[in-house]
Amino acid sequence: MKKAITLIFILLLVHVSCACDASRQYTYRLPENINDGFAVGSLDEVNIDSELIEKAVKNIHQGIYKEVHSMLIVKDGKLVFEEYFEGPSLTLWIISWVFISIGLIALIVLIVYTKYGREISIRLSVITIVVSSIFLGFAFHFLLLQAGY
Repeated sequence: MKKAITLIFILLLVHVSCACDASRQYTYRLPENINDGFAVGSLDEVNIDSELIEKAVKNIHQGIYKEVHSMLIVKDGKLVFEEYFEGPSLTLWIISWVFISIGLIALIVLIVYTKYGREISIRLSVITIVVSSIFLGFAFHFLLLQAGY
């Protein structure tokens, strides 16, 4: 029973640590001049409101605009805005599928044991149901995070 409580505690810590801070504040900064043929300028130089761009970046971070991975603005021959955004996490995707697999295996073990086993103990069935529901719940949560919800 102590192992089950420890496992639940660890999974809850993982769950809490995955919460994203979508309210992080973005402040405009000039693009870096890397001598790639683009002249670099500021938004003010080309009469673009920086507050509007900051609001758009905040909306991208909050997931309002899905599948945006980069934003570049070139005006009057000057690169005035360059920002890149994180895509889906491969690690989170793999964890999701591992959790789905563990949850389904636990359910299959319960079904096979009850059908072909001699007698199933109440304790084993409760532990198996709890483990499978926890893993499937976290898998669903991680998949929703990947989808941007």
